Amino acid sequence: MKIKTAIYFLKLPFINVKIFFRKIFYKIKNIYIFKMVFKQWTESTKINVACPICSSDKSQNVSSLDRHGLCVKTDICRSCGFVFTNPQPPTSFYEKFYRKYYWVLYFGSETNHKNLIPYWRHQADRLVNSLADLKICLNDKNVFEVGCGPGYTIQSLISRWNCQIDALEPSESECKLLRSFLCNSKIFNFTIESANASEIVPRNYYDFVISTHVIEHVQNPNIAFQFISSILKNSGFAYIEVPDLSYSGWKYPHIFHIAHLWHFTEANLTYMAAKHGLQKLSVIRGKNSCIKNSGIGILFKKDSSHVELPNEFNKNLEILKSIIK
Repeated sequence: MKIKTAIYFLKLPFINVKIFFRKIFYKIKNIYIFKMVFKQWTESTKINVACPICSSDKSQNVSSLDRHGLCVKTDICRSCGFVFTNPQPPTSFYEKFYRKYYWVLYFGSETNHKNLIPYWRHQADRLVNSLADLKICLNDKNVFEVGCGPGYTIQSLISRWNCQIDALEPSESECKLLRSFLCNSKIFNFTIESANASEIVPRNYYDFVISTHVIEHVQNPNIAFQFISSILKNSGFAYIEVPDLSYSGWKYPHIFHIAHLWHFTEANLTYMAAKHGLQKLSVIRGKNSCIKNSGIGILFKKDSSHVELPNEFNKNLEILKSIIK
């Protein structure tokens, strides 16, 4: 037996012990982080919010639980039927939450989401194919992604088209990762709602803006839509994807999450976008979207359009009743 081989086999028991204790460490750490989130959520001063679709302050509570067992209250607007977290903690809570706890609470550890990049990349490739089927071609175009995370969608876009991509991402660790392979791109490290977003990112500059599963996280979705519209060129295109409230596979309480403040349908997503000069062109659902099955994405064009305020109270209440049994 070669010396290197012998050393390898001698080390195996120690390697297995190391892996075992590492798993124990992460489990203890995850329990600690969840307790911290639970404590801070419970102690935070929460504020009642008005419906961002129709501005009504009259809503009906439908749930007081999220998938982690936190007392996250979800309401349905009695005027238009939009479903949202109410009341909500202040911005300071979510700033700390995304900086310190988000990845662990969502994926089980701070590193697990890195292991999921190949899976996410596969889904992003599927979305890129769907966009190509809709005659979107981004060769020699300026593209911007809102909330790009570790960059799996960006990698799919640049593997399909020869385009220049800039991005906005609030996580410092993700920005560091992005800059390691996007040498010629501008990576903006702040949230879409910060003053920096409206002051620094160039206006009327981008041909295409993409945002997948971000809008449901921001505290003011109207600011997000306004931002997306403002950085688009006239007649530019935007693709916005969110979890679909109408998805038939939702389970309770998994549908509700501390980080998901808004629950969209095709109608209210279309209406909110239209308020900010984005006209619906096509809808991508399920297996053709970025998040398999539960996502709904809409391709928009920057153009004026008029959309009537949807009245989905009865429809959405029935959807919720079928989930919350």
